[in-house]
Amino acid sequence: MSKKQMTILISLVLYTTIGIAAAGLLFFIGSGKKQSSVFSPSSIEAAEKNIIIENPVEEIAEDLQTSSTKSSVVYYKFLTTNILTPLNVRTAPGMEAAIIATLPPSSSGYVLEKGEEWSKIKTDNLEGYCSNQYLQLEEISKEDYPY
Repeated sequence: MSKKQMTILISLVLYTTIGIAAAGLLFFIGSGKKQSSVFSPSSIEAAEKNIIIENPVEEIAEDLQTSSTKSSVVYYKFLTTNILTPLNVRTAPGMEAAIIATLPPSSSGYVLEKGEEWSKIKTDNLEGYCSNQYLQLEEISKEDYPY
């Protein structure tokens, strides 16, 4: 669950709790046996009609739906940080995967899938996996991403 979704969920719980507490208070005030001039039945009814308890349940539910369907894709371009030797490009993430090609120092391209330690990269004529420790990643807009 993302940080935003967790915040929305906590807000939902808090607003619901506040709404229940306010309804209980109104019920308690409205069901009291002693009536004073301040809390006559007509003044309680008027107060109940005028009290607005903001309950953004629908809004929060919409936010949760929208945030889960919104694209949370981040687009990157890369520049290799290898200076002296070519960078190995592999068939899969991990040192045990076969090397399919190498990239010369200061090569650039785009990231198709960013992982914790390895990313799937693409250049003009090559697609494979490289270790993130040799990639300088720069976030770019969707419009600048060619794939």
